[in-house]
Amino acid sequence: MKDNYDDLFFEKGHLGLKIWQTLVAIFSWAFVIIPVIITGFSFSVTRWELNSKLNFWKYDFEFQTFKIIFELLVFFTIIGVIFTITSTIVQNNRREALSEKWPLFDSMEDLRRQERFEAYANRKFGSKKYRESISFYSLKEEDNLADDEIFNVVKGGNK
Repeated sequence: MKDNYDDLFFEKGHLGLKIWQTLVAIFSWAFVIIPVIITGFSFSVTRWELNSKLNFWKYDFEFQTFKIIFELLVFFTIIGVIFTITSTIVQNNRREALSEKWPLFDSMEDLRRQERFEAYANRKFGSKKYRESISFYSLKEEDNLADDEIFNVVKGGNK
């Protein structure tokens, strides 16, 4: 069986590709980690009024902007968590209400309908193995199905 995707990174060999992709990933993460470190360090130095030559925030405006953005992120995170928990509770209640009604169909009757249709198809068009093995099948005009014939066969009316 063939998988839906191929990825040379996880196959044996391809050492050059693995080294290259790992270096690119580490380099890319540096663009996330370095600003976080600089911001955290500058925030700490400004917050506790430490003297440091590495302080990147020179004005109070930068500190206030960071606080506002941080408060907004905390607020939206809380809203997201509330939404997620509420949605989970609602979906669990829906699932439990639906599972109490399970099954909504008669599985034995469904099997009988499948058997009736299979018997009808075998009589009318040949065995299942034969039907699946041919690529072209020509019907005589009198063998065409009526509009409601399959419905009647499945319901048990026309055997």
